[in-house]
Amino acid sequence: MALLGVSLSCLFIPRMGDLYGRKPMYMFALGLQIPVFIMICFVDKMLLIYMLAFLLGPTITGRMACGFLLLIEMVPKKN
Repeated sequence: MALLGVSLSCLFIPRMGDLYGRKPMYMFALGLQIPVFIMICFVDKMLLIYMLAFLLGPTITGRMACGFLLLIEMVPKKN
């Protein structure tokens, strides 16, 4: 389910990073990922775990795609 969430979110998360800024999208993904991980640890229902794993997908994409591009933009041109 997480892989399905990552696959679908690759269609719109990088573009949202272009439109709204990479740092806000990165921070939002980080902020949302922490409660999702905590909820996955304490939930007993399998359906809810699947839904949370699907929600984990866009946070992974936001963290990886927007975070990487933000890091690359911050590197000085000479390096």
